[in-house]
Amino acid sequence: MQQDVSEHILDIAVLEIEQRGIVDFSLSGVAHSAHVSKSTVYKLYPTKDDVMLAVFRRELLLRLQQAQSVSHCSLLNNVEKVLTFHALSIALQCQSPSQHGLKFLPTNPTLWHKAKKSRVDEMTALLQRIYKFPEYLLEQACIAAEIKMSPRQIVLAELDLMAQERGYIVNILNVATRNQYLCLPIEHYVGSLEHQLLTHCDNPVLIVDRAKIARWIHRDLNLETHSN
Repeated sequence: MQQDVSEHILDIAVLEIEQRGIVDFSLSGVAHSAHVSKSTVYKLYPTKDDVMLAVFRRELLLRLQQAQSVSHCSLLNNVEKVLTFHALSIALQCQSPSQHGLKFLPTNPTLWHKAKKSRVDEMTALLQRIYKFPEYLLEQACIAAEIKMSPRQIVLAELDLMAQERGYIVNILNVATRNQYLCLPIEHYVGSLEHQLLTHCDNPVLIVDRAKIARWIHRDLNLETHSN
């Protein structure tokens, strides 16, 4: 029962953060919107920082679950799985562009400074598991001769892919540029990521089916179709 209440409060907290931002949302506002007492919220989450850390932890667990789902997809080769991993994050942001702040909680130094060491260690371990995932897939792609890359090229490629994913998310969050990105099909993001990956490869052509990746994202995650 307490778990259900806790999850409900986090659901409402996400909505409050979407509407007000991480600075202006309040625990009293969360309690009011969740139709629970302030004491219930404060008992589970004594401070706003506790709420944001809990929201971020849940986001990380979802991301890990999605990564595992991509990994187990037999329809995609290893290179396609890497591109799906990064395109998926962009596609999810397109579904909820108003989540300003949520994607950038990890860069909030005050939040981490106040957090307990055990919580920081847990978050760090989750982040490492998530972002080691595409590197592992690139290594498997090399073993399967799907791609030709040195260990150094794999690391650099993954850094660039993460940067490109994050850059798209920033543009989607930006009110001034949001609309021009929300109307793009998933294939566009996959193609852009593919081009970035190719700059780090020794083989001139990658075997990637962009439409298949887009279909997988739409079907398995039940996303709205933006593709033509």
